Amino acid sequence: MRRLFRLPRRRGPLVLDVQSLAIRTEGASGPALAAPLPRVAVIAHWDPVGRLSRSVSELTSSLVSHGYHVVIASSADGTGPLEWPGEEPANVTVLRRPNVGYDFGSWATALDKYPKIAEADQVLLLNDSLAGPFQPVDHLLRHFDESGADVWGMTDTNQFGHHLQSYCLGFKR
Repeated sequence: MRRLFRLPRRRGPLVLDVQSLAIRTEGASGPALAAPLPRVAVIAHWDPVGRLSRSVSELTSSLVSHGYHVVIASSADGTGPLEWPGEEPANVTVLRRPNVGYDFGSWATALDKYPKIAEADQVLLLNDSLAGPFQPVDHLLRHFDESGADVWGMTDTNQFGHHLQSYCLGFKR
């Protein structure tokens, strides 16, 4: 039996061994991720029946219209393709993976499968716990664009110590 988590030899965080997971790709946009892109957004997704919520679909469309290539790393149950509430937008790659490692496992899977994501000028890591957007998110994406920070978060908290909330993180360069 192969372990999905392993302890590193030195002190440090647990490491998810994504290479041992059975991963499949849906959609024809995967080859675009073989070269560095200016903007990539990775959305961690889960659903018990393999559907994308309207919120995830709207978020995906908003990101695509703002120039992002979107990777949906889905650990949804089911063997068929994800069901979209409407038409699937262009510039979207769907990775289907076992439900291991929560959001960080989804992001690790996308970065392992497409290492060029890390070379993008801007990378957003999001999850599907957001409700909405119910209004345009252009002002939020513009705030990230104009920020001089290397690491950006939509919200922060002081719970358990100051940190950025992980449902929406942005990285530059």
